[in-house]
Amino acid sequence: MSEVRNLILAVVASVAIMLGWKYIYGEFFAVKTVPEGVQESESLIPEVDDIVDYASYSDALKQVPRVELKNSKLAASVSLRGALIDDASLVKYRVSLDKNSENVLLMSPEGTVSDSMVEFGWVDPKHVLKVPGRDTVWALEDGSDEQNFTIRWDNGEGLIFRLKFSVDQDYMLTVAQEVINNTDVNVHLAHYGRINRAHSKSSKSFWISHEGAIGSFGHGLKEWTYKNLEEAGSIRLSGVTREDGGRSWIGFADKYWFTALIPSASEQGKLAFRTQRVYREGASRFQVDYSKSHGTIGAHDKVEAVTHLFMGAKELELLDQYKDTLNIPMFDKAVDFGMLYFITKPVFLLLQYFHKLLGNFGLAIVMLTVAIKLVAFPLSMRSYVSMFKLKRLQQRF
Repeated sequence: MSEVRNLILAVVASVAIMLGWKYIYGEFFAVKTVPEGVQESESLIPEVDDIVDYASYSDALKQVPRVELKNSKLAASVSLRGALIDDASLVKYRVSLDKNSENVLLMSPEGTVSDSMVEFGWVDPKHVLKVPGRDTVWALEDGSDEQNFTIRWDNGEGLIFRLKFSVDQDYMLTVAQEVINNTDVNVHLAHYGRINRAHSKSSKSFWISHEGAIGSFGHGLKEWTYKNLEEAGSIRLSGVTREDGGRSWIGFADKYWFTALIPSASEQGKLAFRTQRVYREGASRFQVDYSKSHGTIGAHDKVEAVTHLFMGAKELELLDQYKDTLNIPMFDKAVDFGMLYFITKPVFLLLQYFHKLLGNFGLAIVMLTVAIKLVAFPLSMRSYVSMFKLKRLQQRF
């Protein structure tokens, strides 16, 4: 029995060392560096101002006209002032086990204490052209369907801007940014997308699950905690190209929820993580964004850029599906499986399979334990036989 006890202690000690080292290294020794071949650059994207007077969530929703965008899983709305996606909740998830509790809120309007929003816009590098801004009032052009609509703004100088929003049956939105040049001259514009959110220092976090900025671009997966972002002040990565031909993505990961921007493969330009300090007690505002030049927009011509936006729960099966169908490498790693990803993910998928089969997590855990025991049985049997032979040998001498 002493050999079995020593084996168990060795396994427990090994796991403790691996988990402990991951925490110690990430907390005290890891240096978040700019990936090789990537340069830092300044952003043309306008800053988000701080809010002085705060309103309740319900009052903030009433302050501006809105267009709903929803399906059976996601309920969102777009503010026609600024074209902001600043209202989104998960229909099938609640903040507690109480069936009467509120739905999980992913986006909250500007002016609320925990405001968070997604914005798509344009900038003129030369600051000559009139482009839509945060106070621009858009007009609904086509909104016959709650899952698809188009808004439009005319700058009065020959440029027409359109934003086309649509959502699938789950958590993926498609946003098309279109510019129509009705002038007699060529124009140059850049488009961008960003997720901007407030995060309280008092918010609970769990070191075993990453919470903060996350993205995959260039190569590999990059993660920054909110503490990392505060210390860095601003991290901007430009000139990013993927080695695997897939689509880069950037976003914010919470324990159970996830928001991310996924520019189209042909629109990979500046991709950026950025933190922005605001004068708010106990909280900081953080932002991830990307930007890309439209190039030259010819006279009487138009261009369109398409971006996908994920806002939803970290449902692994769904993330795997998007990873394959939309060519988004490492999208499943929004779920933090840790360093032993190649082991923990298959085990989780097996547990998920048993849960679907039996409809009970308790029974699923029992079946998972039995399955692991069966897989490990040949090794265990050899160990038991060796210990039995050693014990008999000890008795003989």
